[in-house]
Amino acid sequence: MLEIRGERLDLLLADLLNRQMIREPLASRYGIGDRQLTLLRGTPFLLRLKPQATGPFQASLELQLAVGDQRSQWAALLAPLRKALLDQGLGESSPQIRSASSPSVLPTSSWKRDDGTVVGAGAG
Repeated sequence: MLEIRGERLDLLLADLLNRQMIREPLASRYGIGDRQLTLLRGTPFLLRLKPQATGPFQASLELQLAVGDQRSQWAALLAPLRKALLDQGLGESSPQIRSASSPSVLPTSSWKRDDGTVVGAGAG
């Protein structure tokens, strides 16, 4: 349906990430502060809007970030995010490795509500 690529995520999210009403909950709920936002802003990305044939949603939004040699920084960013999602009552599927041949690819997990509806997936 839609695909956008960019050299830096801030080209897509600059206005959003500069708003205090967005930054404050990111920091307080998910542990994403200025250092993590700097990492996010400078990361190349691929954003896709894809149709969903089944389930309660008609489309899904997929954001892929080029982790590169900053894997440990991304792992540190994702750890508190994982904990926050678990604390909010979301269930996590068993993490799966997307590509065993690429050490820069982080494991992925699906996040579900109590009723089993998948509400997100991510690396970590």
